[in-house]
Amino acid sequence: MNKTTVYKQLLTFLHPLGRRLRLSVEWLAQTAWMALGACTVALFTIVATLVTACGPAATLATPPQASATLKVAEPTQAPASTAVYANVLPAPLYHLGADCQIWRLEPDGVTRNQVTHETSPVDDFDVSPVNGALVYVVSNDLVRADADGANRTVVVAGPPLPPDSEFSSLNQGVYLQARVSSPRWSPDGAHIAFIQNGVNWVSVAGGKPEPLLANPEVPGSYETPLPGEKWISDEVIAWSPDGTRMLVRGYDFPIMGGEDFRMAVLSVVDHSLVRFDNFYAQNDFAWSADGEFVYVAGQYEGIGRPGLWRVKASTGQSTELLPGQVGKNHTLVTAPYQPKGDRLYFFMTQRFLDLNKDTQLAIPRGQYPLGMYRSGLDGDNERTTLRGDAHTAGVALWAWDGSGAVVMEMADGNPLVPQSFTWLPADGESAVELATPVPACSWVLRWGIF
Repeated sequence: MNKTTVYKQLLTFLHPLGRRLRLSVEWLAQTAWMALGACTVALFTIVATLVTACGPAATLATPPQASATLKVAEPTQAPASTAVYANVLPAPLYHLGADCQIWRLEPDGVTRNQVTHETSPVDDFDVSPVNGALVYVVSNDLVRADADGANRTVVVAGPPLPPDSEFSSLNQGVYLQARVSSPRWSPDGAHIAFIQNGVNWVSVAGGKPEPLLANPEVPGSYETPLPGEKWISDEVIAWSPDGTRMLVRGYDFPIMGGEDFRMAVLSVVDHSLVRFDNFYAQNDFAWSADGEFVYVAGQYEGIGRPGLWRVKASTGQSTELLPGQVGKNHTLVTAPYQPKGDRLYFFMTQRFLDLNKDTQLAIPRGQYPLGMYRSGLDGDNERTTLRGDAHTAGVALWAWDGSGAVVMEMADGNPLVPQSFTWLPADGESAVELATPVPACSWVLRWGIF
């Protein structure tokens, strides 16, 4: 059995895990391939079914030691504890716990409260920036609830889904027409955008959902080609700050692998679509404060591009700010963020890497510790190191004002395994490890209202 065949087997096997963790299946397979690089092709076939439990054979480099991290007390669920702790976070932090339910970590970084008590796993969720209300997907229903989980209301009742065990489900018309996913609140809290056979939105004031960009009619099998427009909208990523556009993920039907996902900007006003075909969806994307640009960052090589770019939302024209690779010098960037003003925040490291493409297909997310930086809007001028430590930021969520970020630390030597949540103040104060387990269902993090 050759390497190509084994690699395709890894893609098929890891698809359910990637869908649950909202990670690129291609990236998971690349990481597993890299970790098993010392094995023979025959051994690849045997361990394909054990890959999620297998530790890596080697790492690209030994990460530098981070500065001392403060650990807060063991987590408690209110009101079991009456202890009073100083606030660490700028607002409550919502995330999916190991039980696939929504949990809320209070600003003290210690007290945890379970918000949802569904009988099925919560697939995705969002928090209203206006009043902290929740919207989430469970059992293919779109559900709205108060910030504490009360007043649960089904907004869209989706039909039962067919089995989602293979990548080919994204090429099945019955699946695309039925699946409800990626709910996102508008900046003014007046609408909820979501995916069901295209991009839709529904008014919080009431009424039926309306399509913003419907998917073309898809046959029952990918073996039947689609005439004309083939774009399939797969996920709503984020609204623009002014509420006039959405960043969405999609692909041209039929999709054959994770490398086929692309990003695009959808206009809420005229329903036009501007595609970013030069960038893989596995890069990090973030709106500029004025909604005119999208920042694109990459911290790994492979299905994704290292470096930092700024893309004009109305045209898709891109400007490279930090080159991702010059010879064997790589600039790895993640989590760009621009609060109001003329400063850009991001995590970055610069490395000299001699990649052997025969055994290393990629630099995976979270492989190298990254430092916290602030710069001008070009990513270079007035660039300042905000902290003296470095962290393996698999996922990062910035505070609205740029005062710090919560990062999901990855286990040393195994970027497939999230290890802990850490709050990193941008003023250089000590990092704080938050008293909450890392999620097993999704890596979505959202701020609540304080």
